[in-house]
Amino acid sequence: MQFHVDGFKPGDPDVLPAAPGHRRAGDPLPETVDVLIAGSGPAGLALAAQLARVPQIRTILVEPKLGPMEKGQADGISVRSMEMFQAFGFAEKVMRESNWINETTFWATVADAPGSSQGRSQDDSPPSGGGGGHVPPPGGTLIRVARVQDVPDGFSEMPHVLINQARVHDMFLDVMRNSPTRLAPDYGLKVIDLAIDPAAADHPVTVNAVSGYSGGGKSMIESYEVVHTAPAFELYALGLAHKHVPELLR
Repeated sequence: MQFHVDGFKPGDPDVLPAAPGHRRAGDPLPETVDVLIAGSGPAGLALAAQLARVPQIRTILVEPKLGPMEKGQADGISVRSMEMFQAFGFAEKVMRESNWINETTFWATVADAPGSSQGRSQDDSPPSGGGGGHVPPPGGTLIRVARVQDVPDGFSEMPHVLINQARVHDMFLDVMRNSPTRLAPDYGLKVIDLAIDPAAADHPVTVNAVSGYSGGGKSMIESYEVVHTAPAFELYALGLAHKHVPELLR
């Protein structure tokens, strides 16, 4: 039916047609934007990937680092995040590359002869292989005392996984790169200050961004909305403290 309505289009279906007049990577920063995202962490990239699909919203993403993340800092992916990745279209890729956490096993030692059932739960069994591959610790036998299913039945169809955080960032960047706006982070730029003018109806927020790597001065960016993913106590987020939910900062 899609071919009947829109006609057949060859190529990768994940690569959407580029919007006319979209900003290219490396182009000078615009003087005004609708959304300025400060920081290319998971939250910033998720927001950028979503907004990159809407050409009518002018969005830029600035990042103080010189390039994308190479080594992860938080490699655990919850089932809620996996469901979000499914909406972005790369959950299957994460599942293929990741290590699944299906259960947690608890072990203990008992001071008895090997093979004793002392301390073992009724619904459990000795480690596979009859214990021949395990060396009992001094003064006791190593046994499995409990197993806990990681994701309860009916909680989510997605697994709890471990994957390098940098790979998740790469997948977000791919979504941005293939979106109509071809959005890409502007690296080497850090937001250092902002000013809010309630009288300016169109672009009430003025942002000072400085590059500490290129040796250049300041770039002035007027933005209708500033979306910052760092805590509100950061210097350039103080003016937007009302946008941070106190319960999430405890």
